[in-house]
Amino acid sequence: MNSSRTTSRLAIVALLVLAACVPTFAATATDDIIISGTVAARISITATPTSAATAFDIMAGVVDKTPIATVIYSSNYRAGYAVTLSSGNAWKFSQTGGTDVWAYQLYFGSDLSSASQLTLGSGAATLASGGKSNETEKTLFITFAAPPVNGLNEGLYSDTLVFTITGS
Repeated sequence: MNSSRTTSRLAIVALLVLAACVPTFAATATDDIIISGTVAARISITATPTSAATAFDIMAGVVDKTPIATVIYSSNYRAGYAVTLSSGNAWKFSQTGGTDVWAYQLYFGSDLSSASQLTLGSGAATLASGGKSNETEKTLFITFAAPPVNGLNEGLYSDTLVFTITGS
C-alpha cells in the first residue's frame, strides 16, 4: 500500500507542478469614456472717454495728440478679430444745428510714442486685427489745428465715434 500512496502522492505533485506551469488566462474587459468641455466665444470692447474728449475749445489753438479715450478689447476667436472705428460725421466736428465742420486726425496705440496715425476715409478705420487676443488696452489720441479767427460759427461741435470688434 505504501507504493500506491507514493504513486498517488507523486501523481498529485505532478498535477500541481503541471498546473503551475500551464499559463492561466484571466478574462478581461475594458470600457472607455470621453470627457469634454466647451469654451464659449468671448469678444468684448469697452471705450472710456477721457475728460478732455468733451472739453475742447476748438478755437484755442492746436491740439496735438491729446488722449480722448481708453479702449480695452479682447477676443478668443481662433480665426482672429478686427477692431474698427467709424465716425458719425465723416471724421469731422460738426456744428449742432448748423452746417460748419472742422476736421481732426486720430492716432491709436499703447502709448503716445507707439501710436499710429489712422487712415480716415469714407468708411471705418481699422484699429487692430490679429489672432486670439487677451485683454488689450490702447489709447485713442486726437490732433487738430485751430480754425481761422471767425472761421466757425459759435456753438457746440461734436462727432460720434463707434468702436466695433468683430470675430472672424
